[in-house]
Amino acid sequence: TLNERLVPLLRYRTGDVGVLKGIACKCGVESFLQVEGRMDDEVIFASVHLSTNLVSALIEKIDSGCSQIFQVILTKDEGLDFVEIRVESEEIMEKVESNKIASKLFEELCNEIPDILDAINSRKIQGFVINIVNPSSIERLEPSGKIKKIIDSRK
Repeated sequence: TLNERLVPLLRYRTGDVGVLKGIACKCGVESFLQVEGRMDDEVIFASVHLSTNLVSALIEKIDSGCSQIFQVILTKDEGLDFVEIRVESEEIMEKVESNKIASKLFEELCNEIPDILDAINSRKIQGFVINIVNPSSIERLEPSGKIKKIIDSRK
């Protein structure tokens, strides 16, 4: 029903974020909705929208010996947001190596979202840091063992 003007499109609040693609599907439909993620997998600070899907893709892109286990942690410091991204390494790393990986990940993130640097430089946020942490150091939820990807303590 996305292509038909006379057929109503039913709307549901699923929390999914999607993009209408103008390409043909295998079934022959000219355009379709591609689900990009969930609204609750995105965090907003200083008008910057940061998606956990993007963080995950960049971790994979830099191929650094880091796992896909990470957290985005938001806190308030002196009335401004402070953002920390913790990424688990696959093996224990030296501090120098983990700092290089964190810098590379920060650079890639700023290339994708230039507003992050603007927020830092204009003091809209208190800080933004990426830390590479040892394996299994990010807390897992019991009993599933899942990771809470976004921890927002700003309230």
